[in-house]
Amino acid sequence: MATDMTLPDDLDRLVDRLVRDARGRRPVMVLDGGSGAGKTRLATRLVGALGERGMRGVQLVSMDSFYPGWDGLQAASAMLPEVLRVHDPGYWRWDWQAGRRTDRVGLDGDAPTLVEGCGALTAFSAGVGTTSMWFVMDA
Repeated sequence: MATDMTLPDDLDRLVDRLVRDARGRRPVMVLDGGSGAGKTRLATRLVGALGERGMRGVQLVSMDSFYPGWDGLQAASAMLPEVLRVHDPGYWRWDWQAGRRTDRVGLDGDAPTLVEGCGALTAFSAGVGTTSMWFVMDA
C-alpha cells in the first residue's frame, strides 16, 4: 500500500508504520529511490528513531558498500538474497579505489535490518521485507 508522507513532519508516522508492519516478525525494511533522493540520510534518521521506540540494534545496510563498480546496480540487487537471508547473512564490501571486492561483512540474521540504496527494492526483497519504501524527494 502506498502512503504519501512529508518528511520530517511525518517521520513519527513512518516509524509507527515500520513497527506495526513487523507485527512480531524480524523487521526487514527496504528503502529505494532515485539517486540523490536522500535515502541514506532518511535511513540514518529512521535507525535513530526506531531505537528511540525500542527497536534497538537495527542493522543499516547501504548498497553503496557493495555495488561492484559504477555499472553494478543489477549485480548488487542480485546480492540481496545473501544480505537478507536468516542463516549467515552478509555481503562482500566493494573497494571503489581498487575496483575489486574486499572483505565480507557479516550480519545478524535475527536483528532488524534496513537496506537502503538504488536497486534495493526487488521482487525478492519485497517478498521478505516487512516494509518496502520508495523515496522521492520533492523539488
